[in-house]
Amino acid sequence: MTQKRILNRIVPLVIVLALSLSAWAVSRTYSKYVTESDGGRQFVTSPAFYFTSDLLVAGGKSYSLNPGTTEVSFSLRNYADLLRFSDDEISYTVSVAGDGGSLSETAGTLSGGNVASQTITLSGLSDGGTYTVTVTGKAGFSQTLSATFTVLEDRAAAYWNVDASNDAYVLLTVWTENASGNVTVTIPTGLIPDNTCQGLEAVKTGDASFTDPTSLDADSSRVYRFFKTNDYSTANTFGVTVGSTTATEAPLG
Repeated sequence: MTQKRILNRIVPLVIVLALSLSAWAVSRTYSKYVTESDGGRQFVTSPAFYFTSDLLVAGGKSYSLNPGTTEVSFSLRNYADLLRFSDDEISYTVSVAGDGGSLSETAGTLSGGNVASQTITLSGLSDGGTYTVTVTGKAGFSQTLSATFTVLEDRAAAYWNVDASNDAYVLLTVWTENASGNVTVTIPTGLIPDNTCQGLEAVKTGDASFTDPTSLDADSSRVYRFFKTNDYSTANTFGVTVGSTTATEAPLG
């Protein structure tokens, strides 16, 4: 048999063998993803992964808390809803940045295979403070959630109101909200201070203003009485400050 004929027989065999090996490799790779069971195909999928919170979100969210709030709680969850939950256990870390604050825990786990959640509390908050909480959960996949909490300041305020319905006198009521200090009043023309009232004992007729020597506490009120003269007009208005806070006219109640 000539060399040419031998080559003509070997080459096709090599090609067939190569194709067979290629088909086997493809079949083996494909079988990693598709299996036959009970006459149907089962596709291999990645484990389900969900990491959510009631207050924290991906990309962050901002919240304003009422003055006086000292703590806030949020939950971490391994589910999107009761039918969609993570297959594997999730490990998470929690951190806070800003004006202090402390966390009830900084790391933990959420079990897999069923719905699970964990409540974490951020405490030590103070008025005017801003706190950013960041949580990262991992179970093969990774998800980061965050939120910023700002505690509003309790703004100091003071108010005054005049009741001139009586023919003989007017009543000036001064009250405060988170403000305190000595009350200073500019007296309109046409009024005479009633020296029997607290704070007006030493005020003389014709004085343009007076300062009550007794400090007015926060969230409290005081009433001053002035007798009317023929020169008094309701257009003549008072000026009132409590400590460093300028009071504004407001209706009672």
